[in-house]
Amino acid sequence: MIEPIIDKRPWGQFERFTLNEQSTVKIITVNAGEAFSLQHHKERSEYWYIISGTALVTVGAEKREAAPGSSFAIAPGVDHRLEARDEVKFLEIAPRHVRRERHRAHRRQIRPSLDFPRPCAATTPAPDAPGAGLCSPGRRAGSPRRAPCACSASP
Repeated sequence: MIEPIIDKRPWGQFERFTLNEQSTVKIITVNAGEAFSLQHHKERSEYWYIISGTALVTVGAEKREAAPGSSFAIAPGVDHRLEARDEVKFLEIAPRHVRRERHRAHRRQIRPSLDFPRPCAATTPAPDAPGAGLCSPGRRAGSPRRAPCACSASP
Protein backbone atom coordinates (compact mmCIF):
# COMPACT_ATOMS: atom_id res chain seq x y z
CA MET A 1 0.00 0.00 0.00
CA ILE A 2 1.27 3.48 -0.89
CA GLU A 3 1.26 5.91 2.03
CA PRO A 4 0.77 9.44 0.69
CA ILE A 5 3.01 12.25 1.89
CA ILE A 6 0.86 15.10 3.27
CA ASP A 7 2.27 18.60 2.74
CA LYS A 8 0.38 21.44 4.45
CA ARG A 9 0.38 24.91 2.86
CA PRO A 10 -1.22 28.27 3.79
CA TRP A 11 -3.99 27.69 1.22
CA GLY A 12 -4.68 24.03 2.17
CA GLN A 13 -2.66 20.84 1.60
CA PHE A 14 -1.77 18.14 -0.88
CA GLU A 15 -1.35 14.38 -0.65
CA ARG A 16 1.47 13.20 -2.93
CA PHE A 17 1.34 9.58 -4.03
CA THR A 18 4.34 9.58 -6.39
CA LEU A 19 7.21 11.95 -7.15
CA ASN A 20 9.38 12.03 -10.26
CA GLU A 21 8.46 8.51 -11.28
CA GLN A 22 6.59 8.16 -14.58
CA SER A 23 4.38 10.90 -13.17
CA THR A 24 3.81 12.80 -9.96
CA VAL A 25 0.29 12.20 -8.63
CA LYS A 26 -1.31 14.37 -5.95
CA ILE A 27 -4.72 15.04 -4.48
CA ILE A 28 -4.69 18.74 -3.64
CA THR A 29 -7.07 20.37 -1.16
CA VAL A 30 -7.58 24.13 -1.31
CA ASN A 31 -9.50 25.64 1.59
CA ALA A 32 -12.68 27.66 0.99
CA GLY A 33 -11.86 31.24 -0.01
CA GLU A 34 -8.15 30.46 -0.57
CA ALA A 35 -6.02 30.31 -3.71
CA PHE A 36 -2.47 29.39 -4.54
CA SER A 37 -0.06 31.72 -6.29
CA LEU A 38 -0.29 32.25 -10.04
CA GLN A 39 2.53 30.07 -11.36
CA HIS A 40 3.93 28.17 -14.31
CA HIS A 41 6.55 25.50 -14.82
CA LYS A 42 9.20 25.79 -17.51
CA GLU A 43 9.18 22.13 -18.49
CA ARG A 44 6.33 20.38 -16.67
CA SER A 45 2.77 19.91 -17.85
CA GLU A 46 -0.12 19.17 -15.49
CA TYR A 47 -3.55 17.60 -15.73
CA TRP A 48 -6.18 18.59 -13.16
CA TYR A 49 -9.45 16.77 -12.45
CA ILE A 50 -11.84 18.39 -9.96
CA ILE A 51 -13.08 15.81 -7.42
CA SER A 52 -15.20 18.06 -5.18
CA GLY A 53 -16.01 21.73 -4.61
CA THR A 54 -16.22 24.73 -6.90
CA ALA A 55 -13.50 27.13 -7.99
CA LEU A 56 -12.35 29.70 -10.49
CA VAL A 57 -9.45 28.20 -12.49
CA THR A 58 -7.04 30.33 -14.51
CA VAL A 59 -5.11 28.65 -17.32
CA GLY A 60 -3.25 31.19 -19.44
CA ALA A 61 -5.58 34.08 -20.29
CA GLU A 62 -8.71 31.94 -19.75
CA LYS A 63 -10.64 31.94 -16.47
CA ARG A 64 -13.25 29.20 -16.07
CA GLU A 65 -15.61 28.09 -13.31
CA ALA A 66 -14.85 24.55 -12.19
CA ALA A 67 -17.08 21.95 -10.52
CA PRO A 68 -16.72 18.20 -9.88
CA GLY A 69 -15.87 16.47 -13.16
CA SER A 70 -14.16 19.52 -14.72
CA SER A 71 -10.69 18.89 -16.10
CA PHE A 72 -7.82 21.08 -17.25
CA ALA A 73 -4.72 20.35 -19.32
CA ILE A 74 -1.92 22.80 -18.52
CA ALA A 75 1.03 23.00 -20.90
CA PRO A 76 4.58 23.91 -19.82
CA GLY A 77 5.11 27.67 -19.51
CA VAL A 78 1.39 28.46 -19.09
CA ASP A 79 0.36 30.46 -16.00
CA HIS A 80 -2.21 28.67 -13.85
CA ARG A 81 -4.00 29.06 -10.54
CA LEU A 82 -7.04 27.77 -8.65
CA GLU A 83 -9.21 30.01 -6.43
CA ALA A 84 -11.56 27.94 -4.24
CA ARG A 85 -15.16 29.11 -3.76
CA ASP A 86 -15.65 26.35 -1.17
CA GLU A 87 -13.21 23.58 -0.18
CA VAL A 88 -11.89 22.01 -3.38
CA LYS A 89 -10.19 18.65 -3.87
CA PHE A 90 -8.58 17.93 -7.21
CA LEU A 91 -6.35 15.30 -8.73
CA GLU A 92 -3.10 16.59 -10.24
CA ILE A 93 -1.05 14.40 -12.57
CA ALA A 94 2.27 15.77 -13.80
CA PRO A 95 4.02 13.50 -16.32
CA ARG A 96 7.73 13.06 -15.78
CA HIS A 97 9.97 15.27 -17.85
CA VAL A 98 13.26 13.56 -18.65
CA ARG A 99 16.35 15.80 -18.55
CA ARG A 100 20.04 15.03 -18.85
CA GLU A 101 20.72 17.09 -15.73
CA ARG A 102 19.42 15.95 -12.34
CA HIS A 103 17.13 18.83 -11.28
CA ARG A 104 13.84 18.58 -9.47
CA ALA A 105 10.85 19.87 -11.47
CA HIS A 106 9.48 22.09 -8.68
CA ARG A 107 12.75 24.04 -8.60
CA ARG A 108 11.89 25.33 -12.08
CA GLN A 109 8.56 26.70 -10.89
CA ILE A 110 7.96 30.40 -11.61
CA ARG A 111 5.45 32.48 -9.64
CA PRO A 112 4.55 35.73 -11.43
CA SER A 113 2.23 36.43 -8.49
CA LEU A 114 3.40 35.45 -5.01
CA ASP A 115 0.48 35.38 -2.57
CA PHE A 116 2.22 33.80 0.41
CA PRO A 117 5.57 34.84 1.87
CA ARG A 118 8.24 32.18 1.62
CA PRO A 119 10.52 31.41 4.59
CA CYS A 120 13.49 33.74 4.68
CA ALA A 121 16.82 31.98 5.13
CA ALA A 122 17.99 35.04 7.10
CA THR A 123 16.12 33.58 10.07
CA THR A 124 18.34 30.46 9.98
CA PRO A 125 19.91 30.13 13.46
CA ALA A 126 23.40 29.39 12.10
CA PRO A 127 24.64 32.45 10.13
CA ASP A 128 27.13 30.29 8.25
CA ALA A 129 24.46 27.79 7.14
CA PRO A 130 24.22 27.31 3.35
CA GLY A 131 21.96 29.99 1.90
CA ALA A 132 21.69 31.99 5.14
CA GLY A 133 20.75 35.60 4.50
CA LEU A 134 19.59 34.91 0.95
CA CYS A 135 16.09 34.96 -0.43
CA SER A 136 14.06 36.17 -3.35
CA PRO A 137 10.29 36.18 -3.95
CA GLY A 138 9.21 33.02 -5.72
CA ARG A 139 12.31 31.01 -4.81
CA ARG A 140 12.44 28.28 -2.18
CA ALA A 141 14.96 28.22 0.64
CA GLY A 142 18.11 26.42 -0.45
CA SER A 143 18.04 27.64 -4.04
CA PRO A 144 21.59 28.58 -5.06
CA ARG A 145 20.43 31.31 -7.45
CA ARG A 146 18.96 33.73 -4.92
CA ALA A 147 19.87 37.37 -4.47
CA PRO A 148 20.91 38.70 -1.05
CA CYS A 149 17.92 39.19 1.18
CA ALA A 150 17.06 42.82 1.97
CA CYS A 151 15.63 41.82 5.35
CA SER A 152 18.97 40.38 6.50
CA ALA A 153 20.86 43.67 6.30
CA SER A 154 22.98 44.39 9.35
CA PRO A 155 21.34 46.76 11.88
